[in-house]
Amino acid sequence: MSTINTNGINANYPVPGENNSSQGFRDNFTSTKNNLDIAGTEITDLQQKAVVKSGLVGIPIDNNMANTLISNAAVRSFRATTFNLGNSLSGTVTVNASLGDVQIGTLTANTTLTFGGWAPTNTESSIKLKLTSSNANASLSFPANVVLNGSILENATVDASGITTVLQAPYGSTLLEYKLTTVDCGNTIVVDPINRPYRDTQVQLRNPPATGQPGDRPGTIAVGITPQPVSIVSTTSPSTFTASGNTGFFNGLDITFVGPVNPAGANVDNANVFYVANATGNTFSVATSSDGNVSNVVTVATQTGVVPYMQARPQIPLQVCGGEFDSEIVEGNVANTYANGTVTLSSSLGSEVVNSPIVFTGANAEIACIDIDRPYYIKSISGANIVVSDTQQGGVAGGASTLDDTDNNFGYTVYKPYASGAGGHYIWIRYSHEK
Repeated sequence: MSTINTNGINANYPVPGENNSSQGFRDNFTSTKNNLDIAGTEITDLQQKAVVKSGLVGIPIDNNMANTLISNAAVRSFRATTFNLGNSLSGTVTVNASLGDVQIGTLTANTTLTFGGWAPTNTESSIKLKLTSSNANASLSFPANVVLNGSILENATVDASGITTVLQAPYGSTLLEYKLTTVDCGNTIVVDPINRPYRDTQVQLRNPPATGQPGDRPGTIAVGITPQPVSIVSTTSPSTFTASGNTGFFNGLDITFVGPVNPAGANVDNANVFYVANATGNTFSVATSSDGNVSNVVTVATQTGVVPYMQARPQIPLQVCGGEFDSEIVEGNVANTYANGTVTLSSSLGSEVVNSPIVFTGANAEIACIDIDRPYYIKSISGANIVVSDTQQGGVAGGASTLDDTDNNFGYTVYKPYASGAGGHYIWIRYSHEK
């Protein structure tokens, strides 16, 4: 409440038509001056403490509430402030919570975070971290005062000193988004993942190579993406099944048969699992082992129109990761592909990558009859030419894939499990199906 008091000012002085003493003027002037001094002090106090929409004349705006309580307020359209930590984060990076509610940055190498600028003890202070990873092998470490909220931080380990490290971004992820909260001025900080998808929390939907891929960690479960069941319309000696349409099958895929199997010489039954071989378009063969070896391919008699209810059903592959990804990565481009499974690369690979997984990327790969983002295996190498297989068994690539002749350029990534000095190994275990 203002302390300005005008009671000391005689509004009826001087009196008209009388000889008035000058003392009355002096009294009014003194009271007016005192009240103006009070007003000046109060206005200055308001200028220093009030929340304003824009800066006052000659005074920089400063709406710092200094932890003052605001209660029982209805709010709308409040915004969170952002702060850019940098576009090439590495080494030790300090995060000052007072600089922005949402702090963004790009990880390019191993990074250790430290924190400061939190609100005082007994008030909750939170920030969001939105970190883009441009390096699949970059790790992110939190100090010992950052604790996990349960065990839901993906790919994280805690060492004996309490340092929490996200070893790598989960495979296929480029954004790490966390909420960090403290109620004791940063002495203890709780970290929660924000953008952790529920599907990835349970089971991932992909077909990883045996070596795994960057970000794979023990305990990860993957369910493979499989084609739909197809109806069999004919069989052709010595080993060809023809479906009602393009199967989408790939060599080594587990399938079972249902309906009237073994029609007039189709030597399959509905009690066992078989494996696709020689898949192309709407035709395929089946083998009794997943490496697609010719000696294991099932023979059939030529029959047409006698198997309308016979159906081949792909089995969903289930894999479990039992180790950390540690293989060497080699990337490049494909120049040509050939029907016999030969792929010409932009540069030669060392002989040590025979039997290693190779994954192709880019829309042009599909023109070559290659499924993108699923593993093939290197069967042989001759200079810049390699032969790829759809399958691998016991660490050895199976039969050559059937590709299309094309010179469309697309990318590849080889995961070298046994490269010199890399120490990489196979970490995914595939569980076979039973009928």
